[in-house]
Amino acid sequence: MKNGGGRGHMDAVNLNKYEEKFYTIEDIYALSDGVRAELIDGQIYYLATPSRTHQRLLFSLSRKIADYIDIHQGTCEVNIAPFAVFLNKDDINYVEPDISVICDPSIWIKQQWVVCCNAIIF
Repeated sequence: MKNGGGRGHMDAVNLNKYEEKFYTIEDIYALSDGVRAELIDGQIYYLATPSRTHQRLLFSLSRKIADYIDIHQGTCEVNIAPFAVFLNKDDINYVEPDISVICDPSIWIKQQWVVCCNAIIF
């Protein structure tokens, strides 16, 4: 869409002609290397590069969760992003949660993918 008058406003005519595109997991796979996105109900949401503070908090929280599981002799597995989680058994819902706690090994599809939702995701 073009900007109206160079002020960042969208052209109202183009808004009326806007058609929502429906995406699938194939569109996610077609993204350039290094581009991260999630797919929710057929819509792509691009992910920003996490900040250093975000990554420190992610590491600290995931370590505390893993320590808790270990102390209580649990069998759950903690995974940190990027890590693919398919929310349903379809090709229109795919997320990369910051932290995934997988307690049911039967939901693994491949080593880096799970179909959930017998998992805790943050």
